[in-house]
Parts: sequence; C-alpha cells; structure tokens
Amino acid sequence: MFFSVVVFSVLVLVGDVVKDKSLPTVIKGQLDLSKIDFYQTKSVPLDGDWSFYWQELRKPQDINEENSSIDFFKVPSTWNTQKHRGKDLALHGAATYQAEVTLNKQYERLAIRIPSIGTAYQLYIDDQLLAEGGKVAFDAKDSIAKYHPGIFDFSPQSETFTITVLVSNHQFQWGGFWESLRVGLPSELFKQQYAKGFRNSFLIAVFITVCIFNLIQFSLNPTNRLPLLVALISASLAIRELEASQILQFSDIYYWNFEAGVRISFLTFAATTPIYMLYFYYMFPKDYYRSVMIFINAVAITYSLIILLTPSLLFSTFMPYFQVFMIPALLFLMSGIILAVIRKRPNANLLFVGSMMLFTCVVNDILHSMNVIDTLILSSFGLVAFLMCQNYLTYTYFINAGIENKVLDVRLKERNEKLEELSSTLEHQVIQRTSELARANQKLEVLVNEDPLTCLLNRRGLMQHINQAKQEFDVFQRPFCLVLIDFDHFKKLNDQLGHDVGDIVLETGGIIMKGMVKEHGFAGRWGGEEFLVLLTDCEIKEGKKIAEDIREQIYFDLTSQIKHSITITLGITQCRNGDTIDMCLKRTDLALYEGKKLGRNRVISA
Repeated sequence: MFFSVVVFSVLVLVGDVVKDKSLPTVIKGQLDLSKIDFYQTKSVPLDGDWSFYWQELRKPQDINEENSSIDFFKVPSTWNTQKHRGKDLALHGAATYQAEVTLNKQYERLAIRIPSIGTAYQLYIDDQLLAEGGKVAFDAKDSIAKYHPGIFDFSPQSETFTITVLVSNHQFQWGGFWESLRVGLPSELFKQQYAKGFRNSFLIAVFITVCIFNLIQFSLNPTNRLPLLVALISASLAIRELEASQILQFSDIYYWNFEAGVRISFLTFAATTPIYMLYFYYMFPKDYYRSVMIFINAVAITYSLIILLTPSLLFSTFMPYFQVFMIPALLFLMSGIILAVIRKRPNANLLFVGSMMLFTCVVNDILHSMNVIDTLILSSFGLVAFLMCQNYLTYTYFINAGIENKVLDVRLKERNEKLEELSSTLEHQVIQRTSELARANQKLEVLVNEDPLTCLLNRRGLMQHINQAKQEFDVFQRPFCLVLIDFDHFKKLNDQLGHDVGDIVLETGGIIMKGMVKEHGFAGRWGGEEFLVLLTDCEIKEGKKIAEDIREQIYFDLTSQIKHSITITLGITQCRNGDTIDMCLKRTDLALYEGKKLGRNRVISA
C-alpha cells in the first residue's frame, strides 16, 4: 500500500512537470499567455529568460525610465550556476529580475505563488509592492535574510502586467530563485498548495510513524540497535521534510528564522549520513571495509559540527563539496549491499531494492541542486521506499517470531506433560536414592573410622573420641587416661610362625582389649602392632589397674591359643591441666619406651 502511494505521488509530480514543459515560457523577458485560459490551465510556471540587471536594485519605474542594455537570466536558477556576459557571477550581491506577462483577457483576480528566494526579495506587480521577505540591500550589513514564501493575489490593471523582483544575497552560498514562481487563479493555486501540503504531510506522518514504531521495537529489545538507528533516521527526515516543504510558512503558522531553517536543512542531511552508514554496517558487517566507514563518518560528523558552530555564510560554502563527496560514499554503500546480495545474506535482496530507490533519488537530488540535470526533488520518496522495506523486514521478523513462539509453546506444553510424568516417578526415586545414600554414608563412615583387620577403631576414629574427651576435660575437668599398647617381639613372631598367626594375634588381642574397656572407654588400632585405649572419666590409679588386667588377660588367652608366649608392654598417662593431646600421646609413648627398656611385659605410667 505504501509503495503504491509513493509511486502514485511520484507519477503525479512527473505528470505535472511534463504538463509544465508544454506551457509557454518567458522569452527575453516576455511571457505570452494570450492563448492560455486560466479557467482550464489553472496555473503557469514563470520559468524562462527574465530581464536581468546584475548588481542593480531597480524599482519598476526606474527600469522604465532608463534605456540601458538588457541582459537575460534563466529562472529558476542560482547565480553561481549561470554566466552573465560570459563571466561567472559572484555568490553574493544584488540583482533585479523583470518579466512582462500578456494575458488572453483581463482577469478580475489572479495570484502568484512565491517560493523561498535566496535570500531577501521584493516583488512588484507593475508599480505596486505585492510581497517581500527580509531586507534587500547592496551591503551585507544592511541586508536581512528571511524566508517568506506564500500565495499572494492581485488584480491586473489590464491584459498586460509586469513582474519585477529585487533580490539580494549576502548570507548564503546560493542566491536567486531556487524554485519556480507560478501565476494563476487564486483558488487553483491554493488547491495545488493544499495537494502538495497533503503529500508532504503524508511523508511527515510516515516518518513519525516509523520512528515511533522502531522506538517501541528498541524498547522491547535494547540489545538490537537497528530499530534505534531507523528511529533516529526517521525523526531526522520528519524534521527535514517539515522544513523543506515550508508547510508552516504557507499555512502562516510559523516562520523559520533564516539561519535556523538553513541549519536544519543542512544538518538533517549531514548528520543523518553516519546513522545510515552504521545501519548498513550493522546489517552486513562482513561486506564493508571498516576503515572506509570510519572515514566517511568522520567527514560527515566534521561537517555537521561546522554546520552547528558556524554561520550559514560559511557552512553553506562547503555543501557543494560535501555533495560531491557523498556520491562516491553512496556508491561504496551500494557496493556493500550488492556484495551482500551476491553472498546471499539474509534480507539483502529486499534492502537492495529499497536502497537502490533511495540511492537513485539522492543522486538525482544532488545533481539537480548542482544544476547538472533538470529534474524533480525526489529524495523524500526514496527515503519512504527505503524505510518501508526496512519496516517490512521488522514486520516479518515479528511475524516469524510469533510463529516460533507458538511452536515453542506447543513444545513446552509437551515437555511439561512429560516432566509431570517424570516428576511423579522422580520423587519416589529421590526418596529411594536418598535412603540408599544415607546407608552408603553410614557404611562409608564405618569404613573410614574402622580398622579392617581387627574391626576396632583406627587412628582417625580414635582421635574423634580423644578430642571429645579433651573438650570435656577442659570444660568440666572430667579426667581421662591414654594407654599405648605394643606386642613384644611381634616381628620375630611373624618370622617364626608366619603372618597369618601374626594376624590372629592382632585380631584376638583387639577383641580382648575392646571387651575389657567397653564400660570404660574405647580401644583401637594405632598402627602396626600398636594399640591405643582411651579410658574416659578415669584417674591414673584406676587406669593402671585396667591396663594391668589387659596385660594379664592377653598373655593367658593368646599364649594358650597359639602355644607360644605372647606378651605386651603398656604405657599409660593421665591428661593434666595445660596439656595438649600431642603432649599426652608423647608421654604415653615415653612410658611405653621405658617399659621396653625395663624388660617388656609390664605397665609403666608417666
């Protein structure tokens, strides 16, 4: 739909231009409209060769009084694009234009549509001042630049009338007529202006809509920068179209300050260039040279700063060079899109179509502004086509995302059903596995703290009980004793009777120790043939008695069992205030060593 409106609008404009080309033009300051009926033709552009007086500001009566030689100058055109008497005109100065119009009859009311003129003007019908914009003067200090377009009606005094326009320019790169003046019936000129205003309003509305739409998309997914770039481009284009169309001025709503209007027009062109470059670079990063992109953006940003910080007289001087610079920049941009199409990048074909339309329209406008070609200003329509392509991509993206979401919803529902089925069995499995894990942990705890041969506590298991006894001693002064036990001549026993007999001695001895101290504490294998007994809530005297009982019981039981004399030596100590566990163990070890020295098979306290 949008493309249809854009194409239709362009065709209407082209049709108007073709129609205008068939109408009479000003020839040597004379416009013969004797064969034109304004009730049928509606309006006529005042294009052609006007009488021209360079560096002269002559009012109508002054021109009639003098008989100096007359020059002719093409309208519309700017001074720096035409020659006068074989020489280039200066950029700044003053001039008088005049054209005599001959009608087919005397009309009661006619009107003239005056566009923006660079950069100050006075327009007379015969001897009467009809309209003016700014202040016309020879000197820059006396001249005031101002946009004042509009439709002004008048009553011709006869079938012939003279249009005289005084123009001065001291603040801008381009002086003279930028667009065509038109003459016709007031009602028809207003209808044409309303139609043009409608087209411009449509473009502004499209740009604003695209801007809002893409801002919403960016707010939903801030990680994707493309909608933000498109929103910035659209906002810039809306402002540019509002200024360039002069809707506010023709509607008599608001008149731009000349400097502000020119600055907006130039800045929305220069400052938007880096945003376009970034958009295409983000779309196809592998198809553009980053260094070239940086260079183009640096030039555009530099010129944008010049526009912001300098007066129109200065920054407008650089615009022709920037326009020339933009042609190869646009070619570089299109080369990247063509590469993306060749390499079959996603969405490249559609963006190529929109970009080609934009590229064609922008190059057309640049060449038209430089008077290289005589065409229409079409960049706004090219921009609309490009933005519609981009928005179509965004639209299809969300359509596809919606379809994918529905598919994911179905899959998620199926997965949830399976998950519910699994959760019912999983809960039972978790309870079962937890019970098994608890039993395994219990078994592991036993294995970690138990000696596999004697089934007594090992050193790690004993230390847990010793630490507990030490804490109770420190807090409650509950006494405890440690008894270190070693089998005498155990290596010799192994050598003579074998390791299997040695294992029987250790295993049986451990059982005897455990049975004799189970009411008093804990027994465990300390390492090798050494055993350790913890006697809790026990003083040294009682402890020595228990130790002596252990010595005697092991001697009698094991000697009778294996028919070989088996003895043990024991060292015992009681924990004292200020002792550490290591100190207690050290004393038991010393006592045991003393017992060995004294002949073994005895209990020694320390």
